[in-house]
Amino acid sequence: METEGAVTYPAAAVARPLRPYAAMLAGLLALALPLVYGFSGDALIAVGFAVVVVALATVDLEERRIPNRIVLPAAVAALVLQGIVNPDRMLEWVLAGIVAAAFFLVPAVAFRGSVGMGDVKLTLLMGFVLGVGVVTALLVATFAAGAAAIVVLIREGAAGRKHALPYGPFLAGGALVALFVSSPLT
Repeated sequence: METEGAVTYPAAAVARPLRPYAAMLAGLLALALPLVYGFSGDALIAVGFAVVVVALATVDLEERRIPNRIVLPAAVAALVLQGIVNPDRMLEWVLAGIVAAAFFLVPAVAFRGSVGMGDVKLTLLMGFVLGVGVVTALLVATFAAGAAAIVVLIREGAAGRKHALPYGPFLAGGALVALFVSSPLT
């Protein structure tokens, strides 16, 4: 059950206006990524990752959370697939995931409310898929989130400081840029 205002609805009855657009974006990415990576195991990993991060970004925008039931199995699947498709780079995938997650874990623990634990787990997934390309993704995400925060502050003034932005969509956007720009899997 979910509450919207004073009325309680079954979870399935609550409107999810972003989901059709997310499905279209995921479909377009599924068509475009094999053109970048060729029809290979790397393309399969990239497509699966893109679909997952679009879904996670959508849930984060709608519900302000990144569900463990999506991000954790995706991280395990990504690492297993990377081990099958690119076993020679396994150390890179593991280290990139652990370092990226640790980088976000520190502020999540030290400054409650700054970064959510879902964001930490999402960076773990990103590192497992992107390897060193996670740096590009995190830079793009951070600059985009900073720009959005500036827009909120300009539009709302001092009251904008109390407005929290979900970081997951920015991380997902950075990851998608990294998939196309840095071709980290190949």
